[in-house]
Amino acid sequence: MKTKGINRKILLPIIIFMAVLSAVALVRTQTTINKASKAYRQTIIGHDRDELKAMLEKSAPTDELAGDQMLHFKAEGYEFLIRRGGAVLARSDNFPERFKVDDGLLMSVLSGGTYYGFMYHDDKRGIDIYLLRNFPELTFMGKELNANMSVFSLSVLLMILVVMIVLRRNLNEPIKNIMSRINRGECAAPTNTRELDDLVEVVNDALATSELKTIQANTLHRIAVSLNEDKTPDEIMDTILEQSRILIDSELSAFVLYDENGMFSKFKVYGVDESEMKSRIKRMPSGEGILKLLKLSKVPVRIKDVMGHHAFTGQLPEGHPEIRNFLGYPIFSREGKALGALYFANKHDGDFTEDDEGVLMAVASDAAVAIQKVQETEELERFKSIIESAFDVIMIMDKEGDIIYVNPAFEKVTGYNYQEVLGGNDNLLKSGMHDDGFYRDMWDVILSGKPWKGEFVNRKKNGELYNTSAIVFPLFSDNGEISNFVSIHRDISEEKKLYEQ
Repeated sequence: MKTKGINRKILLPIIIFMAVLSAVALVRTQTTINKASKAYRQTIIGHDRDELKAMLEKSAPTDELAGDQMLHFKAEGYEFLIRRGGAVLARSDNFPERFKVDDGLLMSVLSGGTYYGFMYHDDKRGIDIYLLRNFPELTFMGKELNANMSVFSLSVLLMILVVMIVLRRNLNEPIKNIMSRINRGECAAPTNTRELDDLVEVVNDALATSELKTIQANTLHRIAVSLNEDKTPDEIMDTILEQSRILIDSELSAFVLYDENGMFSKFKVYGVDESEMKSRIKRMPSGEGILKLLKLSKVPVRIKDVMGHHAFTGQLPEGHPEIRNFLGYPIFSREGKALGALYFANKHDGDFTEDDEGVLMAVASDAAVAIQKVQETEELERFKSIIESAFDVIMIMDKEGDIIYVNPAFEKVTGYNYQEVLGGNDNLLKSGMHDDGFYRDMWDVILSGKPWKGEFVNRKKNGELYNTSAIVFPLFSDNGEISNFVSIHRDISEEKKLYEQ
């Protein structure tokens, strides 16, 4: 009976202690993650709101936010809705039917997760712009938190069993001291009791693991905020390598970008002097062996023993640092195309883990968005440069036929400037030389989704008539509907005169 009474006296405070400990650890960790997540969302969304405001202030009041601006929203990963009064001017495919306001932000739950965003009212245009975006990195940290707390809870149960077996005296006061320190955010202090000090060590390890997850969340937050700024590909690569090598704790880290043929176009390495390494190796890696395996993979590649792996080519290039273990993951575009890869070598303490894979996948997701944003911006700039330097007249119209863009050649040939024609249609160029049936036939062709080719006799601003050879064709949205029309004209008046002579 005496032994039974002692066990009961020991068991009750231990159970209470463990329950309180689990609750305190869970609440503190959840509170930290929630604060970091909320601050992260508000920082990103606040930055995007300022960017949208600046973009709108720079553009003309008659600009209806089509064309390049919509591509900008898509490049930022947003679902968007643009309304004037009750009329919808533009809407992305996945924008939700319903959403609510949470902590000053718009929120909606979609199949891809919880989306947050904001509404911006543009007085100049009299429109409301709604933007919503997902935060996959926060979803990842939530899953990591749940997994961490599950491991912690299992550790608590095992500790209770161990303590019940080995302890034979009342531990109420030492346990109260431990709980008091934990509630103050401190590590538990030794009690000079061997069995209880074992418990203290496990508890402190669990709290340290929870603290590590918080540090990882904050670091991923800093990476995401930094990548949201305008950066060159080299700056993006430096940011990723500098932060992720610390998170994953490896000697070497590398970031490679592929060209259109899948060959290495850019290569950066941290952990060794890059110029010294290039002088020793003499050439950029060709992407064979394990790097080729990584390029073909859709999941992280984690190798415990590089030298013994079947994909290893047999030897490293002369001057290459020794590689013991390896962790890599491709970077994919939204369309699933491999843009490049991140990889790490020589873990400082043991081998790479599944937790390292999770961190790498979160970093790679941010890197993919940033790299693709830069590439799309560069492509748009090249496209704009080509259009504006063209000798042919180029007009872009919305699906109603209203002009939203003309290139400098339009102004030179017709005499009308950009502001005079923006928002109007091409009726101002009509010469009266073509009947209504001519224009009706043209619209029937392009509305059917086909290009129209022919010749016009148009009238310039000064009243002069001129001949043009033209092609008019539709552009299509992602869902296959006509979104815009493009008209390309070439002045052939001189050619006509020579032909008539």
